[in-house]
Amino acid sequence: MLWLDDPLINSSEFFYIAIVNLFASNSSLNHLSLLLEQNKTSSPEKKRKILFAAYEAKASEWILEQKGSYSGLDTWGARTIYIKF
Repeated sequence: MLWLDDPLINSSEFFYIAIVNLFASNSSLNHLSLLLEQNKTSSPEKKRKILFAAYEAKASEWILEQKGSYSGLDTWGARTIYIKF
């Protein structure tokens, strides 16, 4: 994902989360597969925003897979799955 690999974006978690949040609030921006790839190496805050984007894109199968790794999520990530699904 070219824009998420930008040094400026990676220098600030705020910038990264702000961009991912665009996908979480607008399902017409369809880059979910690229976001899901980022999930494996993301911080808990980034993972939570990716969960929101997956919910907006109606990726229920992927969210169910994440529910399987529920114990690996931080408190807010676990709450996100509980609330959204």
